[in-house]
Amino acid sequence: MRIGLLFEYSTINGGENSILAVVDEARSMDVQPVAILNQPGPLEDQFLKLNLPVCRLYESDDRSSKLTNDELSQRLRDVIRLEKLELVHANSMMMSRRLGRISNTLPVPTTGHIRDIMNVSQATIRDLSLNRSLIAVSEAVREHWIAAGIPEHQVQSIYNGIHFDQFAQRTSSNNFRQRYNLPEDAFLVAAIGQICLRKGQDEAVEAFSRIGSRYPKMHFLLVGKRHSQKSETIAYDERLDQIIHEAGLNDRFHRLGFCERIPELLNETDLLVHTARQEPLGRVLLEAAASGVAIIATRVGGTEEILTHNQSAILVEPRDIDQLTEAMSQLYNEPQRRTDLLSAAQSSIQQRFNIADRASETVQFWKDILRNSRDSN
Repeated sequence: MRIGLLFEYSTINGGENSILAVVDEARSMDVQPVAILNQPGPLEDQFLKLNLPVCRLYESDDRSSKLTNDELSQRLRDVIRLEKLELVHANSMMMSRRLGRISNTLPVPTTGHIRDIMNVSQATIRDLSLNRSLIAVSEAVREHWIAAGIPEHQVQSIYNGIHFDQFAQRTSSNNFRQRYNLPEDAFLVAAIGQICLRKGQDEAVEAFSRIGSRYPKMHFLLVGKRHSQKSETIAYDERLDQIIHEAGLNDRFHRLGFCERIPELLNETDLLVHTARQEPLGRVLLEAAASGVAIIATRVGGTEEILTHNQSAILVEPRDIDQLTEAMSQLYNEPQRRTDLLSAAQSSIQQRFNIADRASETVQFWKDILRNSRDSN
């Protein structure tokens, strides 16, 4: 079964890592994925590293404008013919919308992933609904889009999965701490994710600024990169440094930027603080739990489908800095509670989010679409 995977960007974030994990596993299930990209970049490099075919929609590397619908349709028809694709699957909501618009011009069925919880126009709902079916990454995402107007039978929830052997907790080597000149006895609190308002890093940074002086061994790692060039996002990013500067904690606040070695980082992290204001299904929560890291997260989106308050994590309300500060203090001072929470989270994640099961479910989704398409023809 040859599946074309259509991507919006060639960067690698949570959604790309999630489909890469599926792709790697699905090859043993008689699936041949083909990446369809707009431009070169890290995602193309990763597919080539996996010895998988890559097709570019643009003829040159420097094209900045988007393809028109007619151009996209023609390019995809060419790719479908050359690569003998049986189905095209878009990996994001925006590309699922674009694919839906031209689905009736393509000789194969189209499907897509929805990895967002957001308000959109009815035109977007109509476009998305033109695909044969859609995958939502959590029940929270599925319910949101059904309420927005997508027919219930067209949206199936399939969780992201991870390779546990990549994140299983190991004996710390302190290599990561040495690389960034962090004390061996430092208590490392990490916030990991793209720097943007939706991820709410300002709340975690504000909480650290309030309690950092109380706990001299506590260090804060801000891991991630800002992609948006919007003025409000730039100001938000700059505000993070300002909060720390005003608190006098510059020497214990570490911006690591984009980090390729997340498993190594998590292996030496003591506490993950994930203060997203909206979260469809946080991949970093799965990775932290698999790595044996205690977690504080906001009670939003699909997070409660991953974690249970006071059983596998501490869940706080978004924008409640007092509640977040108290939770951080508790877990700093109570190592046994950290151990109890991380053990429960690790066990739960291994049972419910292993990549073999999630990849099998995704492959079956594609097979069902193909079978139904052939039956209808």
